[in-house]
Amino acid sequence: MYFDDLSLATMLAAAGAMALGSAFQAALGMGVALLAAPILVLIDPSFVPGPMLLSATLLAALMAYGEREALDQRMLGISYIGLAAGTVAGALSLLALDGHTCSA
Repeated sequence: MYFDDLSLATMLAAAGAMALGSAFQAALGMGVALLAAPILVLIDPSFVPGPMLLSATLLAALMAYGEREALDQRMLGISYIGLAAGTVAGALSLLALDGHTCSA
């Protein structure tokens, strides 16, 4: 995916949508998926999901770093165990599926 053919106005509109969505996400806990994603799809569908998810991940990391004193380290470790188990289960499920059987 390349963004060479997008105009400066398109890129600025996408950055503005992500800035607005990120501000709502940081303040209210929701905003990137509910606000920024639909606007980005209207601007250019190539912005969703890759670039949006990458910027949302960066935002979550920055918010976690800013609030690192409030993190429960024990529960964070437990959640990483659940993340690893869910990732393995999801990968095995995808391996078991045959992509050619979908009729959609």
